[in-house]
Amino acid sequence: MATGIKIDFKDPNDETQLIHAQFATIRANPELDTLLRECARLDVAENRALKLMAIAYGKVDRAGTPEEVDAATEELQKAADERHTASVRLAEAVRAFVTRGFELGGSTPEAASALADITPPERLAELKSACMFGAGALDFTKRPADLT
Repeated sequence: MATGIKIDFKDPNDETQLIHAQFATIRANPELDTLLRECARLDVAENRALKLMAIAYGKVDRAGTPEEVDAATEELQKAADERHTASVRLAEAVRAFVTRGFELGGSTPEAASALADITPPERLAELKSACMFGAGALDFTKRPADLT
């Protein structure tokens, strides 16, 4: 039997039913550490892109001629495209971490993908912490007090 972090979900098809799953830990599955490091790297890339957008917005604000506006908006569009790409890559990496964690916890690839679908994004920090700590249980059937 797989061991890991026990997680409870409400079944999205029948809210009166619970889904019990297990999520692997880094201690038992170092592959998850690699996936988390990739998420951190992509988070930095997304923040870099956001900063470049802020700089480009400033250039648009300071532009004094139509030519300067055109050049600044071109730079802003390029920065916005980079931000979008970085955001998509980060989201894909986070999903890969979550899906793989359920797979390594004993779920089939199809079930792991379905569990990733119902994992609340606002609770990812809790999942990451429990995975890194290597123990615990998470109840995703209730909202935590600080999210109500």
